[in-house]
Amino acid sequence: AGQGTKTLQIVVAVESSALVKKIKIGQNISNIKSFNQKKRIMNGNLPAPKILFVDDEQALMVLGDDLLTDEGYEVVCASSGRQALDLFEQHEHQFDLVVTDESMPGMTGIELAQRLFVLAPQLPVVLCSGFLLSMEDEGVAQTNIKAVLAKTDVFLKLPQQIKTLLTTSPS
Repeated sequence: AGQGTKTLQIVVAVESSALVKKIKIGQNISNIKSFNQKKRIMNGNLPAPKILFVDDEQALMVLGDDLLTDEGYEVVCASSGRQALDLFEQHEHQFDLVVTDESMPGMTGIELAQRLFVLAPQLPVVLCSGFLLSMEDEGVAQTNIKAVLAKTDVFLKLPQQIKTLLTTSPS
């Protein structure tokens, strides 16, 4: 017991509270999901909206999962564009919205959005980036990207952005 497991502690300010996570380095995402008790918001008998959250940084994926789950969404996480496409097929296109990082190895967020657009042109996508991107950037026009958020704003603006998109998107 004396080896001392390395732990990464992440603190993110979300409005007036702080979300604190302790993640064992190398721990699988499926083992982390038990940190928060999962909540579902039901609209009558309808299930919570289902969101595909894509980020190659595991810590951000965990935080995104917890943030959106706490907002009442059903969240499925992917760590790459390829994995996101596979999950999209496995879940038979049953996602209501996709949130994706832009800069990922193998397939960028814009490339992922382009591929999803071919499969489900009505599916809204939120692109998150650590770089200055806009809706006018190359490749965005061939997608259903509805919003671009700076990574520094994701945890403050994403919940409201999703609510707005899901209430204005055709079903």
